[in-house]
Amino acid sequence: GATALASIKALPKTAVAVFHYSDIYATTELDSYFVPYFPGTIYTPSAIINMGEKGRYVINANSSAWLQDMNDMANAVSPVQFSISPTYNTSTRQLNVSVTSNFKYLETSEYYTNVYIVENGVVGTQVNATNPYTHNNIVRKMLGGPAGTSGIIPNTPVLNTDYTNSYSFVIPTAWNVNNLELIGMVYRKDGTTKNTLNTAKYAFTTLLSTTDFTLSPNPAHDFIALNDIPLNIGDTVSIFNINGQLVLEEEVKSESVEINIADLPLGMYLIKLKTESGTITKKFIKE
Repeated sequence: GATALASIKALPKTAVAVFHYSDIYATTELDSYFVPYFPGTIYTPSAIINMGEKGRYVINANSSAWLQDMNDMANAVSPVQFSISPTYNTSTRQLNVSVTSNFKYLETSEYYTNVYIVENGVVGTQVNATNPYTHNNIVRKMLGGPAGTSGIIPNTPVLNTDYTNSYSFVIPTAWNVNNLELIGMVYRKDGTTKNTLNTAKYAFTTLLSTTDFTLSPNPAHDFIALNDIPLNIGDTVSIFNINGQLVLEEEVKSESVEINIADLPLGMYLIKLKTESGTITKKFIKE
């Protein structure tokens, strides 16, 4: 099973979510979603593709066929364009996620969205495997719950129209944010059957990387603020004049930073932000 899932995850148009049953990674929430797929006795490992393709794909343990099954379905044309847009506060561990669905083909059904938080690299034990065993793609949380989120997309969506909804969640400290991944999805439900219409993945490390920030206002007069980047208490902000001389330095004391530059002479300056992830430098003008 694990070998098949690793091959599937390598495909460019797929997302893999692993639900654990009757072990330390299982939860009541996850069981309430996963267990109903079984018509009788629950068995593992087993897999379901695209939430069952409206009943055409039955949950099974035939792992040697999963890769080809997934490859065949991944090449189908989706009727809906789907995107995921998350933000994360490294100090509070608050995650906010927006998902947007935009239908390109006319169809009618009941539509739902959801976002899964999955974790990779979790070291534990596994039956019939060499231990310690590294688990990947563990579903940690379903932000829309087992039933998903309804009521955002009408039964007959208007073509080329954005339908957006949002989720919020505080990441537990026991979860390694460097190993987390978000899987967003839009799906349809016809009676008791479901069918995934499109998905989008987002690596959590993208939210953690210190790659850029913005300054406002720029030019500035009395204050200048650092925006669009997660900040941690203890990060350092330094300001240098055009000759490279340090003229002001502050330690970050909250998740937002606004620096008083009223006493600085007019001119061009460099502002340097130093975090655990690295150092970024920007120019601004004091006028």
